[in-house]
Amino acid sequence: MIASSNMQKNILLKRNRLKENFYTIKLMMKPFGLGYKIIDMCPNFCMLYYDEDANLIKCKTYGRARYKPNTSRGRALVAYKRLRYFPPTFRLQRLFISIKTIEHMTWHHSHDAVDRVMVYLFGS
Repeated sequence: MIASSNMQKNILLKRNRLKENFYTIKLMMKPFGLGYKIIDMCPNFCMLYYDEDANLIKCKTYGRARYKPNTSRGRALVAYKRLRYFPPTFRLQRLFISIKTIEHMTWHHSHDAVDRVMVYLFGS
């Protein structure tokens, strides 16, 4: 990620306002509430270690281990598979803030459906 932000900085004009590295970009984006939650999951994709299953070490269905074997001392546990969950609440709130996007988001509510007449592309 750091290499890609540096590459982008080299490609852009001298007056660009792109931050120096990925870490500063993440810090800049944090106040917007566009983060994500990392949830461990079974390597067989059969369950998520979430809510009441968050403390389990093995899969309920197949009994597979949740974490990779720890080969060095002091190393944190690393899950085989991880899911990144992007909560939609803040993203939807941001879409409804702008008057321009509200018109598009509420199109179906404000337009009546007419039988056998295509009024929208997805209505066909």
